[in-house]
Amino acid sequence: AICNFLREIERRYSTDTPYHNNVHAADVTQTLHSLFAFIGKDLLYSISKPLEIFSLILAATFHDVGHPGTNNLFHKNAMTPFAVEYNDVSILENMHAAVGHSLLMGEERKDEWDVFKNWKQSQIVEARGIMIRAVLGTDMSNHFLKMDDLLEKIENVRFTANIVLQSELGEDSVSEEEDPFPSSRRSRDEKDQQQMLEMLGSLSD
Repeated sequence: AICNFLREIERRYSTDTPYHNNVHAADVTQTLHSLFAFIGKDLLYSISKPLEIFSLILAATFHDVGHPGTNNLFHKNAMTPFAVEYNDVSILENMHAAVGHSLLMGEERKDEWDVFKNWKQSQIVEARGIMIRAVLGTDMSNHFLKMDDLLEKIENVRFTANIVLQSELGEDSVSEEEDPFPSSRRSRDEKDQQQMLEMLGSLSD
């Protein structure tokens, strides 16, 4: 199913677009995979779930699918059908996400590329949310804001991940003041971890 989905997604990329084409999609997907590999399996698995990692890599494959070669500002100023449909908000990113999800979960879904066929509904909903946020996050108008947020979240996640690894190794060197696991801190850390991974996905573009 994965291979069939990738073939169909590749077919949907325009061969007339010089940059946002199937080669660019493959490059971004590989770059994201390389970033995950650089983080390392132990650290990556301590801050994320396999579902999150899979969803981000899958989203990378269709993050620019159907790109017409013009940017959001052009579509907004020209009031193109895309701009009208998506209300001038992350116009192309919304279109890319819609195309990908139509194939995966919508009216264009087919058994031959039904990646989520044997997934639980709750898992599908979670994966869908991650992929939508990842693709919308590639809107370059928010790039520099994301860079500032990413640096802050990296520090938060790095601290938590070190505590988790120490705990798994049986080390007792963490003081009560450093304990990151009260419920309020745990909830914030988990949100930071997921957002950091999604930002890595968008910054791979």
